[in-house]
Amino acid sequence: MRALLILSTLGISGSLVGSGASALLAARLLPLDASMAPLPEAAPPTHSHPGVQLAMFGPPAPDPPPPPACEGDECGEPANPCAPSWRLVGAVVDPLHPERSVAALRGPEGAAALRVSQAWSGATLVRLDAREAELELEDAQRCTIIMGEAAARSADPTPTPVAASTDPRVDQLGQGNVRVAPELLDEVMRSPLRVIPAPSGGFRVFGVRRGSWSGALGLENGDTVQALDGAPIDSPDEALAAYGRLRAGERVSVTLNRRGETMQRTVQLRPE
Repeated sequence: MRALLILSTLGISGSLVGSGASALLAARLLPLDASMAPLPEAAPPTHSHPGVQLAMFGPPAPDPPPPPACEGDECGEPANPCAPSWRLVGAVVDPLHPERSVAALRGPEGAAALRVSQAWSGATLVRLDAREAELELEDAQRCTIIMGEAAARSADPTPTPVAASTDPRVDQLGQGNVRVAPELLDEVMRSPLRVIPAPSGGFRVFGVRRGSWSGALGLENGDTVQALDGAPIDSPDEALAAYGRLRAGERVSVTLNRRGETMQRTVQLRPE
């Protein structure tokens, strides 16, 4: 009886070993059914940011291609350059996610780092690439800063002077002092300037045209009128009061800010 049990056990073991060997041999010789094939190895996990791969799983993936360089006329002066007080100091550009790009700017009120759609110092950054930035100003006009070029213009020790007015209604007395004919003051009321509040105080002026009273007085588009007779101007009522004093024969001093530079002008009425 004991011998039968031993033989039976050996038989079962041999059967199991034989079936295992047959299975291994079949796996070598017979094609696998597609449904039974092992899953392919998972791809190495990558970082959420494109172009970056964890080093422990293999070499880094290639960086995204840089933006194409400008060619020919594209590298020239922008059609509407910003004032020299604006400079593009640096830019961190993500071509796949432009909203993540950051521009390092210097402007009339200092320095700031802006993302696209952020506003600062009276301007909004609307576009940025590795070479230039585009700003939208408070009057909805747009201007462009090219890396390095605006800085060169602002550092120019001999800026082009503004031509003196040759309007017969204005006498240039020197050092920013002018004497105006009464008819010029009449035009002031007929053709008022378009103004908007400036972030740093006062009002920025627009709509200055050649031959207009504002052009004859030496104003330029974008000038900020900060004070009248030394008092900060916060409302149009103060401008009307200064106009009344000028009509009465008094001198009126005007403090302007032009592209970051403070200027003084004195206006008086020409005797009739």
